[in-house]
Amino acid sequence: MYFKKENGYLNLEIPESKIILDENGVAIDVKKYETYFANEIIEQFMLIANETVAEKFYWLQAPFIYRNHEAPDVDKVKELNKSLYNFGYKIKISKEEIIYPNEFAKILEDVKGKDEEKVVSTLILRTLKVARYESENKGHFGIASKYYCHFTSPIRRYPDLYIHRIISMYINNNYNVNETFINTYSEQAVKYAERSSDREKIAQKVERESEEIKKAEYMQSKIGNEYEGII
Repeated sequence: MYFKKENGYLNLEIPESKIILDENGVAIDVKKYETYFANEIIEQFMLIANETVAEKFYWLQAPFIYRNHEAPDVDKVKELNKSLYNFGYKIKISKEEIIYPNEFAKILEDVKGKDEEKVVSTLILRTLKVARYESENKGHFGIASKYYCHFTSPIRRYPDLYIHRIISMYINNNYNVNETFINTYSEQAVKYAERSSDREKIAQKVERESEEIKKAEYMQSKIGNEYEGII
């Protein structure tokens, strides 16, 4: 974890909601989803596994699906700096207008535990680009990695399953695969990466909307009450 942070790993600790349902599926409580140090350890194992596999098959020039996250647009970072100025922070940009992930990581570390942590984390998240599945490796800005893929969840993500098929083919053939296999799977990688990215957008939209419905259901009995909040 600490090695990743030093290299610019963006630990965006924006709390997720845990919705408690009764036996009839009705929302009866909404809590913060708690994570523990054990969660961080497992996450680091997964990150390292994903990076190792991605780098190995990048140098093999194998047909593959990578999880890419490109650096944010310079104009967006400049807009972000206008908001961060009010909190006394700034993202430094090199003369060549190159943005380094550790610039974001430093600020996230500085705001940890402070009143403005959630606001600053949300502003940074909105500045970042959306990660995508692609057949060409472009690196992952958010975790400061040159090579990255989704490999660890073949039972729930298609890109992981696709990668497992490729790895199995290479291992079973002692890393001597024929040209037909490479051409066929290279074409598939382009198509399946694009489709997986599109389906991911839809799945995330459905997930957000279902959460909002359940939160609204929970708050129905709270109409008229006053609460403190951040807008």
